[in-house]
Amino acid sequence: DATPMDDNEMNLYQKGFNMPKFHMAGETDQLISVDSTKLLCENGGNGQFVVHEKGHLFPTRAALVNQVMEFLEISLCDAK
Repeated sequence: DATPMDDNEMNLYQKGFNMPKFHMAGETDQLISVDSTKLLCENGGNGQFVVHEKGHLFPTRAALVNQVMEFLEISLCDAK
């Protein structure tokens, strides 16, 4: 049985839930399905979800790299 969270733990949980997250899934990924990653994004808080045509790797196409860079710029500016 899990013990209930105290107020401090709940506060930390909520902060983590609201943290910006970037989820990327590959259409040909044989380790983690696109559906699994999408579910994590939908249930994991403030997430951005992107699907690319490759497998279990970080894509290097300029358009996808630019999406990651834009996400980081916005997230880091919001964190200040």
